Amino acid sequence: MRPGLCSLLLAASIICTADRASSQNCVDVTHCDYMAARLMTSGESCGSFDPSQTAEYSRLVTGARDFGTFPVGTLYPVFVFDERMDGLFGADDPGSNSPPNPCGAQPALSPLPPGRGLFIDFLTEVPTAGGPARNLLYWDGVDDDENGLDENDVEWTPVPTDEFLAIDELGTTATADGGTSEIEGIQVEVTSASGGIHDHIDFRLRRSEIGLASLGVYLARFDLTMPGFAEGAPSYTVFATVSVPAGAEFVARKHVENELVKPLCMDGVDNDRDGFVDFAGGDPGCDSALDESEKSDTHPCDDGIDNDLDGHIDFRATDFGVAGLFATRDLECTSPTDASGESFAEPVPALGPLGIAALIALIAIVGLRRVRGAPDS
Repeated sequence: MRPGLCSLLLAASIICTADRASSQNCVDVTHCDYMAARLMTSGESCGSFDPSQTAEYSRLVTGARDFGTFPVGTLYPVFVFDERMDGLFGADDPGSNSPPNPCGAQPALSPLPPGRGLFIDFLTEVPTAGGPARNLLYWDGVDDDENGLDENDVEWTPVPTDEFLAIDELGTTATADGGTSEIEGIQVEVTSASGGIHDHIDFRLRRSEIGLASLGVYLARFDLTMPGFAEGAPSYTVFATVSVPAGAEFVARKHVENELVKPLCMDGVDNDRDGFVDFAGGDPGCDSALDESEKSDTHPCDDGIDNDLDGHIDFRATDFGVAGLFATRDLECTSPTDASGESFAEPVPALGPLGIAALIALIAIVGLRRVRGAPDS
């Protein structure tokens, strides 16, 4: 369910890969980034972060575009990159970027909290012919119908045997091996004191650690996460190797945009990790299959906000994600629809010695008045 801010976000300007029908190829610019920022809370001033409110900053907005103004197409944009790797089947695009003052360009957004780690995970996607979803898919990039390379030629299949996509950062590696399991990823970077990040990790395609992968086009779906944020939005990346036909990565990206990118309530992912997948799977935060968020304003334990200000957010059923999201769940929420788990109750102020003495005196006065006003027996 969308908060009222959705209409403002939908009107925001997108420069790269935001519009499925006419998205700009990020390869045409110097480099591309996964962009991340925080959705501001009602009444909050631009450019500020109040640590005392902690989990009020639980809506992580992510997107994909070239370096510059932050893009917002929906509250949780889902975008697609394409990139052609070098001769050793490696690339350092896309990177990650979190502007220190995004609300200067997008009034709905504000910097990420300082000193917080941003993580990237591998999700799964179903092959074109069906079957189990896999964390890495492959297309040979061939014009099968010999009428010019186009989206009709794209067929995503399991990767050839022993091939994988690895991401490396500061000596740590996460690997998508083409299997059916989602892969916990690695920390990209830690936000600065201003909430900013700009970092490029290394991507590489290999076979059995020593050989290069097959010539072709590879598809990976990533999830950006950060502790204290309640819902992830997948982004796709298409990697083409050298020696595939010109434009193979472009038509592959267009196929992904037109056929695979779906609203969060029908994308096959438990984006908010509450144990329910999509509208069809009974996620209580989905109003319909077209809903762009698995969170709901009507359920305090599923709205992405720390309603009771205890530093914890919502119900979570799984601990997937090295960002430690499971540790930020609210233990008082027994399910996403729990009506009392995050209810806010004003604390009773503690009484000091003077307060206790005044209370005793008040009780004594009330008791004395009752004795004096009592009827004779």
